[in-house]
Amino acid sequence: MIAIVTGRPERLRYITLRQLRMLGIPVERIWRIEMRPDGDTRKSPHFKLETILSIYYEGFSIVEIHDDELEVLMAIRRYLPRTKLYLHSDDEVIELHRL
Repeated sequence: MIAIVTGRPERLRYITLRQLRMLGIPVERIWRIEMRPDGDTRKSPHFKLETILSIYYEGFSIVEIHDDELEVLMAIRRYLPRTKLYLHSDDEVIELHRL
């Protein structure tokens, strides 16, 4: 199963889904899309970490995480050290253990 956790606010859900479709991503096959609640003023990394850990504590295995924020990946590594982590930067994808 694939989940998307984004720091974008909930009010941008329709636009986000449209953008994903335009990129060729079959959004109907995504198990779960978590967006930051409108009015939530936490920084994106805090929201993402809390949400990903919530999914983990629900009993789901987190096999890998892709993000464009190193801060998010470093925080995840502390809690889920066996999860594969990938940093997306421009047109490059870096597996975190190589950093």
